[in-house]
Amino acid sequence: MNELRKIKAIAIAKDEAAYLHEWVFHHLYFGFDGVEVVVNRTTDNSIAVLEELASNFDKFSYSSCDWLDLCSPSISIRMQEIAYAQSCAKAVEEGYTHILFIDVDEFWTPRDFKSSIHDFLNDKKIQGSVSFNWVCELGQASPFQPMSSQFQSFMSSHLKTLSKISDLQEMRIHTPAFKGGSNHCMADGTTFIAQKNAPQFHNLAIDSLLDAFIIHRLYRSEVEYLAALVRGNPDSKTRGPSDFKLNRHGYNFYQGPVVHLSFADEEVKNYKSSLDGMFADGRISDEINIARKTVLDRYQRCLDLAVDIEYSNNRLIQQLFQGCTVQPLAKMVSEPQTIDYSVDVVRLDNGLITISGWAYSKWAYSEMRFGVQGASSSEKLHWTRSDRPDVSRAKPWVPLRAGFDVRFSSDPQQDFRKLEAPIAFEIFEADLIQSHQDTCLLYDAEQQIIRHGKTTDLRMKSWIVPIFFSEYEGGEVLAVLINHSIKRLIHTGGKVRAVETVNAAEKNFLFVKQAREGGLFSIKHGTLYAGAAPGGDFYFNRSNVEAWELFKSALNQIGPRISISLGVDK
Repeated sequence: MNELRKIKAIAIAKDEAAYLHEWVFHHLYFGFDGVEVVVNRTTDNSIAVLEELASNFDKFSYSSCDWLDLCSPSISIRMQEIAYAQSCAKAVEEGYTHILFIDVDEFWTPRDFKSSIHDFLNDKKIQGSVSFNWVCELGQASPFQPMSSQFQSFMSSHLKTLSKISDLQEMRIHTPAFKGGSNHCMADGTTFIAQKNAPQFHNLAIDSLLDAFIIHRLYRSEVEYLAALVRGNPDSKTRGPSDFKLNRHGYNFYQGPVVHLSFADEEVKNYKSSLDGMFADGRISDEINIARKTVLDRYQRCLDLAVDIEYSNNRLIQQLFQGCTVQPLAKMVSEPQTIDYSVDVVRLDNGLITISGWAYSKWAYSEMRFGVQGASSSEKLHWTRSDRPDVSRAKPWVPLRAGFDVRFSSDPQQDFRKLEAPIAFEIFEADLIQSHQDTCLLYDAEQQIIRHGKTTDLRMKSWIVPIFFSEYEGGEVLAVLINHSIKRLIHTGGKVRAVETVNAAEKNFLFVKQAREGGLFSIKHGTLYAGAAPGGDFYFNRSNVEAWELFKSALNQIGPRISISLGVDK
């Protein structure tokens, strides 16, 4: 061991009992001088597993950061950074010079699968801090498999950083902020240069394997991916599993280039032999078996919950379960039904036709639209929305304001019973501005800012709403839909404020996309443009801004629709 360097790997873990032994073994095997697990809000048998590990390995320790739950939300929301800072202070007291914060599904790995962390740093002559890219492993056929000699993967720009503690200035999740003049490089020895608007990420694309990286066992297997969905969010104060983790986007759902990663068979054989030998102790094996059964139980719970939410949130079904092969999930994804409705009554009174019922879109925050085909209309179609508490009581996932009354007039002498073709009553929904990464423009009314975010953010806070470009009294404005009305947004001095309100039912939404140089896209309506960089600000009324999203399809004025043949009650 380098006498001037002492390295520790630390992970915060929640409900990871089935995997702790593998993560601890892996980093001890590759020469880390110390390994620590910090547990938080754990509901499985993690403590029992950690007790056994601590009694068998001098270089391993564990602690808990549940005390953070006693802090105010403004503090506990930064749980991960605070826990990292505390562990870093402890590491200094223990004489460590370098520290690597990663998750239990992340494994520092040398390309040759035999060099220790010290061998790597000495070979590269690295004296400061070094960042490693993710290599994301695609899922395996069976659950609970150790590292394989060959597997499919994809490269990611996400980083994790081995930090020289004396150079730290501010703790961050992926890449800390370092003091001026500190040495910070990538795994190939080149100087780390941060992205302009995302300082935790390197500004160059990594398209080839370096001599060391972080293997991110993102999926493990389909069973384990589904089981992990019901563990709950790490930053949630809810004890016990919540329904689903919202920061997951499908199993093996990756559409970029795939990298076939292989290690020398002999090296992997030695690795697995050592893993089996270190955990031959019967008590550890018993606890691991208990933990694995918990994973399988959560897998079954996931299937049960999916059936429960199928009719209440189709967007979530599509997000979480795309790529899954197990039934009924595969069918839910391949045969989505996004509109739920009921036509309760159709009345004809002196040529005025009224259609009443209820309808809602399972795509969160999508507005419903109505249309009629097959009858000559002398007036425009009008509709109003209304509360339907009777429907909400029977189907709690249906929003209260799901009722509708659609009216249009036609020739009062026309006999609808003798029409060659029946009246087709259409219900459809407006599309969100959505990109290939399932993102859209969002307006946060609490902070009065416009930002680029995941469409799943819409589920988190009611005051975060999607942005539309809309016409307003003959002019062109940037507008946002809030509580069924359109609010104009004015952008001045770096702030956005909502002003006059008009009824959403009276206005048509319009979406346009425009190609930009180099295959990039900006969003345009009339003379208005919007563009952004990852993590950066939005710019308005400028034709030279660049957006970073590639839209997966043309942005349409309307989305999915259904057509219903109607009879008429007189």
